Amino acid sequence: MDSESIEEMARRWFAKRQGSAWSEADQAAFDAWIEAAIAHRIHYVRVETAWEQLARLQALGAGVPEGVVPPRSSWGDQRFPGGESLPLKSSAVVEPRSRTQLGRYAAAAVLVVSVIATYIYSTGLLTDDRYSTPVGGLDSVALDDGSHVILNTDSRIRVALREHERRISLTQGEAFFDVAKDASRPFVVEAGDKRIVAVGTKFSVRRTDSGVQVVVTEGSVRVETGGGAVLRPKETLLKAGSIAQTAEDDDVSVRPDVSSEIDKLLSWREGYVAFETMTLAEAVAEFNRYNARKIVIASPTIGGLRISGKFRTDNTDAFLWLLQKGFPVDVERRQDEIVLNAR
Repeated sequence: MDSESIEEMARRWFAKRQGSAWSEADQAAFDAWIEAAIAHRIHYVRVETAWEQLARLQALGAGVPEGVVPPRSSWGDQRFPGGESLPLKSSAVVEPRSRTQLGRYAAAAVLVVSVIATYIYSTGLLTDDRYSTPVGGLDSVALDDGSHVILNTDSRIRVALREHERRISLTQGEAFFDVAKDASRPFVVEAGDKRIVAVGTKFSVRRTDSGVQVVVTEGSVRVETGGGAVLRPKETLLKAGSIAQTAEDDDVSVRPDVSSEIDKLLSWREGYVAFETMTLAEAVAEFNRYNARKIVIASPTIGGLRISGKFRTDNTDAFLWLLQKGFPVDVERRQDEIVLNAR
């Protein structure tokens, strides 16, 4: 990656860190980027230093008479471009900087601020609409373009409706999209580094520990994986009745013509979870998505039991009753969790 591209990435990281949506996953990705190359660290420090210098200039110009050097406390830590602290002895005499030096710093700082502000506006880090649901929650959102979104439990999205593109960032959980047709503005759902592109269709996207699951009920969508600054992304076309699962290596596994399974996968829109010969471990994991009081399997031997049924997401008691009546399972209700043991 050339110097210009690295500097652009540094500006993007700096702008994103100023937003309120910074997560542990973002921090991990940022740390990995910083450690990947010394050039990354250098460019990031330059952006950060320019921003700090602007803050110092603003502090120096706030009510300080001309020709008067402000106290050391108003300067903050002085730093080299590499980030090391520059110690100032208490006996040191701080000379006023020349107008030329201050002018150069101000011009550089204004340029950086302008670039960062443009990036923040263009990416919508501070201006986009945000919607979320708590654990066990379900919400329907009507977008200004005529599209509708249903948010599943513990989910978050950010919505940016632009002139040439409609972009939804699914930062957590699962959502179903009923997209209003508009050929001039593709509808793009971003889930991590994956993109799902549509014009007018109905589909769901779910972020999982193993990747992203896409379910198409009407029309077709394009799943884009991989890619980056140089490489083109891999593209996979999904038609109605298909389920796709992405993997860490950016491969996409597609199962076409599975409409009956899709009905069960999307039963959460009516407040249900449906299992068909699913292992108990998988069923418990699904139920736990909707309830703060988690179910724990204490005996590994029962995790592989197969279970079928349809349950309301908020009716854990019916699920536990079935386990006790139809399987060799004992249920122990504790204050903060429910423990399953082999009988």
